Amino acid sequence: MRDLTAPRSAAATRVTSRNTQSIPLKKNINPIWRVWTIVIDWKLPKRCLQSVSKVFAFQNLDHRLKVHFSNEIDNTSIFSDNKPFPKTPKLDDETVCRPNVNHESYNPMTMVISQYSTYAVFASYANNSLSQKSIILCTKPTREEAITDVYKSLCPETISIADLGCSSGPNTFLVVFDTIRAVEKLRKMTGNPSPEYVVHFSDLPSNDFNSIFRSLPRCVEDFKKEMGDGFGHCFFAGVGGSFYGRLFPSKSLHFVHSSNSLHWLSQIPKGSEENKDNICITASTPPNVIKAYCEQFESDFSIFLKSRSEELVTGGRMVLYFMGRKSESPKPTHGALKFMVLLAKVLKDLVTKGLVEEEKLNSFNLPIYAPSLKEVKMIVEKEGLFSINVLEGFTHDYSEPLKDAKTITNTMRAGAESLVVSHFGGGIVDQVFNKYEEMIGECMTEFVKEDFFIIVSLTKI
Repeated sequence: MRDLTAPRSAAATRVTSRNTQSIPLKKNINPIWRVWTIVIDWKLPKRCLQSVSKVFAFQNLDHRLKVHFSNEIDNTSIFSDNKPFPKTPKLDDETVCRPNVNHESYNPMTMVISQYSTYAVFASYANNSLSQKSIILCTKPTREEAITDVYKSLCPETISIADLGCSSGPNTFLVVFDTIRAVEKLRKMTGNPSPEYVVHFSDLPSNDFNSIFRSLPRCVEDFKKEMGDGFGHCFFAGVGGSFYGRLFPSKSLHFVHSSNSLHWLSQIPKGSEENKDNICITASTPPNVIKAYCEQFESDFSIFLKSRSEELVTGGRMVLYFMGRKSESPKPTHGALKFMVLLAKVLKDLVTKGLVEEEKLNSFNLPIYAPSLKEVKMIVEKEGLFSINVLEGFTHDYSEPLKDAKTITNTMRAGAESLVVSHFGGGIVDQVFNKYEEMIGECMTEFVKEDFFIIVSLTKI
C-alpha cells in the first residue's frame, strides 16, 4: 500500500510579477541556421546525384549548405569538405528538424529527394532554442510542485503525461525527464514502487516526430541507468494535431505541460489587414485590430481549457507558460515584439526596392498575442473548469543566449521563416534575413533583450 494518501492541501493563488535572470547554460552552442544536412542512404545511380545537385544549384542556397550522399558504391559529397558521411548517421540533439515547417510546399529539392526513399534533416531548431531552454529551467520548480502534488493526491499506478507543443530536440526530453525525476525522487523517499509512465509528445503534424523517436531509445536507456533499479516502465507516443481542440480520450491524462506555445493563435484575426505597415500589435495598431487579437486569444484559450478539462482526470494538473505583457495596455513594450517590428521594417525596405508588393505586406500579420495576467485570470475563472494554483509573470533576460546580431537573426528565422515563405514565397527569404541581421547590427544597443512571460499552474476541478 502506498502511504501517500493524505489529502492535497489547497495551494495559495499567487498573482505576482518577478524578475528572473537568465540561467547559464552548460553548452555554448553557436547556432548556425543555414546548415542543412541531406542524407541519402541508398544505392543511387550517378544521374540521381547529378539531378539533386542541379536542384541545389538552382535554389541558390547559402554557402553553408552541406549535402552528403552515402551508398555502397562510393561516397560523394557535394558543397561540403569532401569527407564521407557515415552510412547510418547518428541523430544527436543538435541534428534535428525545425518544427512546423512544411518544406515540401515551397522547396522543390525535398520533392526530388523524396522520390528515392530518403530522409532529410533540415535547419536545426535545436541550435536556435537556447532561450527557450533557459525559460524551461526557470519554471522547473512550478512543474515539480504540480507533478508531485498529482502523485501525492491521486496515487496513480500509471501516470499519463502530455507535452503540448513539444517541438523536437533536447528541450523535448528535458521537460519530460525532469517531470519523471520529480516523481521518482518522492516515491523513493516514501519507499513506494515506481509507477508506470505514459508520455505523449504532441505538436502540429508538421513537427519532426521521426527525429524524436530516433533519438528516444538512446535517451531512455541513459535515463533508466540514471534512475537505477526499480524504475517503472515508460511508454511513449506521438500525437499530431492542434491543441486548440481535443487530442486525447476523456479522463486519460494526469499532467499537461506546454511551453512557449499558447501566445501563438489558431489563426490570424479577422480585420488584421487594417494593421497597415505592421505585422503585429504595435503602438500604431488601430483599436479594432487590437480588439480582434484579444477576442481571438480569448476564444482560443477557452477552447484549450475546455479540451484539456475533458482529457484530464479530476485533480489532474496543468502547467503552462507563454509570452505575456506586464501592463493592461495592449501596446507592447517588451523585447520580442520589438524584434518583430524590425522584421516589418525589413519587409517595407523590400517593398521600396520592388521585391515585395505593398498589398502583400499589408496583408501579412503574425498570429501572436501576448495577454496580461488579468486577461488570463479572467478567462480561467470565466470557464470555471480549473482552480488557479499559480499565476505569475516574470521578466526573462535574453542577454546570455542572444549575444549578437547573428544569434538573434538565427532565432528569429527559426520561428518566423516558414510564415514569411508561406506568404511571400521562398525567393526573398535569404534577402529578408540577411537584411534583418544587418539592421539588428546597426541598432543592437537600442533593443532591450528581455521579455515578459506568464506561468500558470492549474488543477482540474
